Amino acid sequence: MINVKTIEGVAERIARLLPADAAVLREEFKNNAELILKNAIERMDLVTREELEIQAALLEKTQARLNELEEQLSALKASKSS
Repeated sequence: MINVKTIEGVAERIARLLPADAAVLREEFKNNAELILKNAIERMDLVTREELEIQAALLEKTQARLNELEEQLSALKASKSS
């Protein structure tokens, strides 16, 4: 999942766009922006790069095994028909 510090940083940068004399409003906006960003990202059901790479490697291994089994099956069919 995305780093919480990243979300906080984005919310802080957005809040800094508000006037400095509206400190209370700025802090409230920052907190609400963090919450909105966290909820939006959670709803996206994202995975980390590491998780994606693990699944890609597993898929590659599975595909290689499937190819091996298909070759064995073809060889068996060929030997039975001979």
